[in-house]
Amino acid sequence: MPARIVVVLKELGFAERVAAQLVDLSYDAIAVGDSMAALELLEAGRRIELLVTCEQFGPHRPTGLSLARMAQYHRPGTKILFIGAPELAAYAEDVGDFLASPVSEPQVVQKALAMLSSDDRQAGPE
Repeated sequence: MPARIVVVLKELGFAERVAAQLVDLSYDAIAVGDSMAALELLEAGRRIELLVTCEQFGPHRPTGLSLARMAQYHRPGTKILFIGAPELAAYAEDVGDFLASPVSEPQVVQKALAMLSSDDRQAGPE
């Protein structure tokens, strides 16, 4: 079964284009523009292998870091890819990988694929 990926970014159009490219590559990907919507997916029991997120979603919304920690708590083994300002990289060190913005859609897709394939190599043959 292809990896399940949730792309949750403040810029919904960007998130949708990244998810569409992943779907074109036969991955199960969905885009949401709000951390609360992503949290609902987690609470609904959806299996998530990779969460792509950013640092902030606006007032009264969980941050990307909070969302990542919740994802890893509810779904141990979930990989996290943060996208944000370079000065925020240190906050992601213990939680996931980081891409400094500005970043292009192909860069996000390439990094997501690399993160997923590193899992495949570590898992070994079935």
